[in-house]
Amino acid sequence: MIVMGVFDDVIPLSLIPIDDKPIDDCHVYSFREAAAKVVVLKELTELSEIARGCSTKAFIELKGAMTVKGHYPTSMLYEWKQYKRIKKSCRMNPILFPANQTYLLLAVEDGGVNLKEYEIVTMRQAYSIVYQLFIATAVAESRLSYEHRSLDIKNIFISSTSWRETIISNIDGLQIEIPAYGVEVKIAPSSFCRMSKGGSSIYFDWTSNDRLFVNGNDFEHIIRQAMRKINRNVWGTFSPASNILWLTYIINFINNRLKQLQVGSEESRTQFFDHFKPFCECANITEWIHDHIDTFMEAEIVGRLQSRRI
Repeated sequence: MIVMGVFDDVIPLSLIPIDDKPIDDCHVYSFREAAAKVVVLKELTELSEIARGCSTKAFIELKGAMTVKGHYPTSMLYEWKQYKRIKKSCRMNPILFPANQTYLLLAVEDGGVNLKEYEIVTMRQAYSIVYQLFIATAVAESRLSYEHRSLDIKNIFISSTSWRETIISNIDGLQIEIPAYGVEVKIAPSSFCRMSKGGSSIYFDWTSNDRLFVNGNDFEHIIRQAMRKINRNVWGTFSPASNILWLTYIINFINNRLKQLQVGSEESRTQFFDHFKPFCECANITEWIHDHIDTFMEAEIVGRLQSRRI
């Protein structure tokens, strides 16, 4: 549900049922899983502050979190019905929740339109989106040993910004300014993610959850199968290769989207694909950025980036 906050800011609210047992035979978040979700959102929000020479503002910001109890709000039931009618949701009908149900209520930043629905209008925007994703993921890896594990096109959001705006991030003490060209990327974290902080790790154990790997030939199922092969079905360990798999999928999606929308010339679309083609073979994202961002700048494919030591 979307509500109007102070100063007319639009703040999405998410109401998540939590219980330590299934509801109507449907799995819901346990209290432990709900607490882990809040921790992940909080830690990703705090990546906006520089620490260990790294920072990014590309993750959806957590505005607030609390637990509430009672009837599912009538207004949100209406919104759910409207969403199901348009999006054909297969999620559990919230009318089935008991009157004393406990929920996790999250208030988060409005990230804009998801990448699946967003219409890229220039080649410069395409490059900017990819490099914003690269840098955000590299920062999360460096600070939190973070794997998204579900970085599909519905978890990437695009909002409009000034054409002359720059997206400022920091990697290894280097400030990097990516030209926005009218687009700012925000990443919604996954419930399936993996991260570490202060000697502790948070992750969703997929070891015995075969339903996530079967009955599908789409990119998401293929990537999950590849992740399981890479980490040998041990989901607590940090495997940055999983982020590379998902980002490669995003590059392919954007490349196909450019063709579909007929953005740029055939030659410029080929240059875009060729620029990122070796990415799937790199060891980690930070290496790619250090090895290729100068080429990205000097070629002026999307304009000159300016970086400086801080």
